Order: sequence, then C-alpha cells, then structure tokens
Amino acid sequence: MKRTRREVLRDAAVASIAASLGRRAGAAEQPSPRKPNILLVLPDQHRHDAIGAAGDPAVATPTLDRLAREGTHFTSMWCQGPSCRPARASLITARYPYQHGIFGPDAPANDPAWPTVMKRLQSAGYLTATFGKTDYGFKDKSGSDVPEGDRGREGGPESASGRDVREMHPFIRSFGWDYASENPSQLDIAIPGYGSSYTDYLRAQ
Repeated sequence: MKRTRREVLRDAAVASIAASLGRRAGAAEQPSPRKPNILLVLPDQHRHDAIGAAGDPAVATPTLDRLAREGTHFTSMWCQGPSCRPARASLITARYPYQHGIFGPDAPANDPAWPTVMKRLQSAGYLTATFGKTDYGFKDKSGSDVPEGDRGREGGPESASGRDVREMHPFIRSFGWDYASENPSQLDIAIPGYGSSYTDYLRAQ
C-alpha cells in the first residue's frame, strides 16, 4: 500500500511517543509502579475557556483546574473536523477526515483495522479504558452500518440488539480499548427500553 510522506512521519511520531511512554513506564514485560497515568477528558459542548484554570471568572471547575495544574493544559489547538465523528476519528488515528473517510454523523462506522493511539498504548503495556461517548458509528447484530439518525428506531442499533448499547462493546474494544462503558447520549436514556450502565445507575437511584 502506498503511503504519503505525511503518513510515514505521523506513524514515526506516534511510535516515538509510544516508545517514550514505554521507556518511562518500563517495558510491557516488566510493569513499573511508576507508569504515568494518561487521562484524556473530552467534555461535550464545553467551550475551551469555560474553565477556571483558563481564566474564566465565573465558572467553578475545581477538578478540571486540578487536572490542568497537575497535568497538561493545551491552550493552542485546532480541530480537524467541525462535528463530533470526524473530530473523534482524527483524534484516535492522527489522520485527517479525507484520509479516514468520516465526514459527518451518517458516515459508515469507523474501521477497527485502523491503527489508533490506544493500540499503541496497549503495545507499550498500558491498560486502556473509555467511559462515555466514543462516537465510532453504529453496527447492528449482523455487522451492518446503521445511520445515526436511525438510533432508537426500528432497525437502529438499540432496537436491533435489544436496545442495550453494551452489545456494541466488542466493536468499541476492537479500536484498542481493554474496557468500554458506552453511553452515547444524555438524550438516548429517554428511549423506552434503552440499556446502558448510566440508565442502570439512574434506575437504581
């Protein structure tokens, strides 16, 4: 397969980061208690400056402020795509939308064969986990793509799989997650019969 110079440089950079993390953390065969934790927080519909650590005088965000203080607070970034799915696909692959093919909410489901940051971290000896909305697209029980607009309708992923989003966890884990707890939307919990760890929590409370 032909590869562009940009792709070669990207893969080399990702490999270098993973190798560096591996050296800092100790080889996978020799786990070290000093292995640094990596936490990436993606709050939905949250302005970049609506954080106390970013100088907002009215917003109280003590936990995010602590993460910014003790971790890394990126203040100059840009997004590869203007909507959720393209941006998230670019984030996990270091590819532009024209390279991974995800341009909007009704694009085909993401490809588990993609090289991802999470797979690199796994190879460096990390245990990976995702909580919340991955937005990798939807597949029904047969493995067919399901447009986002069909969620909760007849033929949508929840109705096709008993309306329990946890049946998508094997698909989500295939991108490099050892553990997945998918909760796609705060609105989906209103769908009758919808199942997720969050709806279980709400019902228990």
